Amino acid sequence: MSAQMKSHQSATGTICDLTVYNFPQLNGIAEHANQTIVEGACTMMIAAGLPKYLWAEAKHHIVWLRNRTPTSSLPNNTTPYQMVIGKKPDLLKVCKWGSHTYVKLHHTGKLESQVMEVRMVGIDDESKGYQIYWPNRNRITVERDIYFSKGAALNPDNIQIEGKQESANSDSPQTQTALVPSKDLPKSDQNELDKSKLIIQNTPTTENMHKNGAKHAATSPESSQDVTDECQVNHSPPTSAPHL
Repeated sequence: MSAQMKSHQSATGTICDLTVYNFPQLNGIAEHANQTIVEGACTMMIAAGLPKYLWAEAKHHIVWLRNRTPTSSLPNNTTPYQMVIGKKPDLLKVCKWGSHTYVKLHHTGKLESQVMEVRMVGIDDESKGYQIYWPNRNRITVERDIYFSKGAALNPDNIQIEGKQESANSDSPQTQTALVPSKDLPKSDQNELDKSKLIIQNTPTTENMHKNGAKHAATSPESSQDVTDECQVNHSPPTSAPHL
């Protein structure tokens, strides 16, 4: 350890515990933090499809996020940023690392493009701007006039709730909910609508059953009486209905 480092530790009251050479297990907390940062940076670079030489920007962004993420090691799950600064972090500027971004170009002609597609690789700590990677120039600058792609945000309209009924204009056949007796009930009691022993099953609508009957009449050489019998069979409840 250099004399300058020892002098700095004495001035700040820092206690330094040394580890044995080639034994990272003795420094488990720091090694685990390094592993988490490296794995996070590698994951972001692969997901964004950006070159490996941007590893420093990716690791810096991971640390930036971790400092603003609540942790159980602090009281009341506070963020490290709040413990040092004394206020909650502003996360309004947070966006996906490596997302496609459009930066406004200055001093361009009236008939030329006013923006250029770039990639966001971090948030600058010294100014209220974003670190922008220019793929065609292989350089990073800090920009303010940028526009994020709408596709990067989650659209709630595209989320479908499981079990949600489809609209009336859907091409899928419409169904109705009917109550039918369970097959386990005695035959004498199946005609009684005991709601405590009924189960729910989807049955075809009357309109669809008539359509099925008409289709059967057009393709089968049997008489219309057979079609009526077929519709009556469709109306009758199934005998093997599952329980609730």
